[in-house]
Amino acid sequence: MRRLSMVGAVLIVLGANNAAVAQSTAGATLAVELTVEPAVALPGGTVTYTITMSERGDVAWTVLSMSDTARGDLTSPANPAIENSTCAVPQLVSRDAPYECSFDAVVGGYVGDIAGTFVLVGLVDGAGETLDRSAPAFVDIAGLTDLVVTKRCLQDPVVLGEGLLEYEMTVTNQGSEVALNAYLLDRVPQDTTFVSAASDRGTCDFGCPQGRPGRAIGCVGRGSSGYIFLNYVYCELGDLAPGEVATITTTLTPQTIGDFTNQASAIGWWQQPGIDGIVQQRELDETDNTQHVTTRVLAASQAVTTSTAPAAPTELPFTGFGAGALVALAMAALGGGGLLVVLRRR
Repeated sequence: MRRLSMVGAVLIVLGANNAAVAQSTAGATLAVELTVEPAVALPGGTVTYTITMSERGDVAWTVLSMSDTARGDLTSPANPAIENSTCAVPQLVSRDAPYECSFDAVVGGYVGDIAGTFVLVGLVDGAGETLDRSAPAFVDIAGLTDLVVTKRCLQDPVVLGEGLLEYEMTVTNQGSEVALNAYLLDRVPQDTTFVSAASDRGTCDFGCPQGRPGRAIGCVGRGSSGYIFLNYVYCELGDLAPGEVATITTTLTPQTIGDFTNQASAIGWWQQPGIDGIVQQRELDETDNTQHVTTRVLAASQAVTTSTAPAAPTELPFTGFGAGALVALAMAALGGGGLLVVLRRR
């Protein structure tokens, strides 16, 4: 289970004509938005928050202060918790004058966390009507691991009753950080019988990986004829340093003809200090963590065979030859041409 880590809340206090801000649920046409770039960052990485305010009606607002409860005053150049802040007060916000400012801040939390920051807006118009507005922004905290999966079937197609579905998979850490507790999950296709699974790193097992590395995976799914029980090959590969590769092989026996699709995914697990249990280790690129391959199983009658029987001899017309022709035929036969001469009397 991933954890939401609230870094702090950005508090923006606005007032019309410098009036005091009061709490109210009155309506308003002021929009406040908080965005963050990048949306995925490393623990301790720096991101840029942007605050945008716009007025869709005819009310003019004055921004009196902006602050983050964890980082303090966002308008102070002396604030050590932020950098490169363009936020300043006082500011006018109206239909013709939207306001935008930004600041850089360090992301706190652990790999797998979601670091959240909320913009809180308090405002009042000249008539004393007040309004609260809030807008969130979230950052996924990732690691510099990049687990890449490859998968291939060693034989395609396979003849039912004669061949096996043999798969080879690799898990490579192409990142610059150790992939902790690397784990391969390979869903076994229906209508197959498990034969074997092995890895040159760690251990592999077969069945329902209930409760494996902090993960309670469901092993019942919906098939074309109702609910079905799902089986997996699951391999605990240990820690994969940058550049290290784990190779896994699995063997299955197909029970029917058709196309069999096999999909494998790799993930890492991160032990959070002070937290009971482990969570999925985030990567900056998760598009290459899954790979699938489809293999066709044929009936014996569908298999293509190649005949090795010799070709039928070709009969050529013969009109006679002299000694020179006999020598040429003898040389051709001795040269390995496999020449067979049959003379027939007409």
